[in-house]
Amino acid sequence: MQHGFGESEISWTTTGKANIILDNLIEMGKIKPFTLVMSDGMVQEKVGSEERLNHVLLERMLVEEIIPMAEKNISLAVGRKPYEQTHLKAMDDPDFNNYFHTFFRCIGDNDCFRSRFLEEDAIIQEKGVHEIRKIYPGGHDWNVWRPCFTDFAQMIFR
Repeated sequence: MQHGFGESEISWTTTGKANIILDNLIEMGKIKPFTLVMSDGMVQEKVGSEERLNHVLLERMLVEEIIPMAEKNISLAVGRKPYEQTHLKAMDDPDFNNYFHTFFRCIGDNDCFRSRFLEEDAIIQEKGVHEIRKIYPGGHDWNVWRPCFTDFAQMIFR
């Protein structure tokens, strides 16, 4: 699982309470136990005097480092590609719809990035990506992201 810009790989457990959300969903029988791998998704490159997020490097890190490490150290269904990841640049891969089980996007109806989210709809339609898309009441904060994560977990870990 990747965090958003300005957060870190521990944000989903410290602030987002993902571990508690998942434990509760497992206890209620709404999801099955599973392995969740989190990493620092802020893969940046230096461009002049600035550092910029590089989605190509992130994708390479996922495919060449994180997934192989998880397959080696954790009991995973190797080769089946049972990985869930939301990442727009990955849509350039012709096997995108086969590689990912679920492409889920969500945002708050008052989120400051909502216009960008809506612009991405055209890219997704153009590339023929099968997605699940939800808009929740609220802004760009954990009050939106926690229910979003709760719904997402029930889609992929049933």
